[in-house]
Amino acid sequence: MATKTSPRKRTAVALLPASTDVRTLLQQSRDENLSRVRHGNATPPNYPQAETHAATALALRELAHQADLDHSDPEWQNDTVPHAQMCDFLRAYPSIP
Repeated sequence: MATKTSPRKRTAVALLPASTDVRTLLQQSRDENLSRVRHGNATPPNYPQAETHAATALALRELAHQADLDHSDPEWQNDTVPHAQMCDFLRAYPSIP
């Protein structure tokens, strides 16, 4: 079983969209998070790729937050995990053993 032996630096986030459409940003963030799960749970796990997807998901989520600070867009209601909690997890992901 492969394990994460040490925290890795986040790689540069690939080209992020110029869109500030909250719905699009959140949907893309969720897609990146699903990619993180797929890569992290693969056999064997591809942790560097999973960490890249986590960093991208976080960046997209932060852009959505900046575009809608009070979370008034209805798309926020589709989150299954509260925004702050998801951001905390994505920030910590590289250091999770």
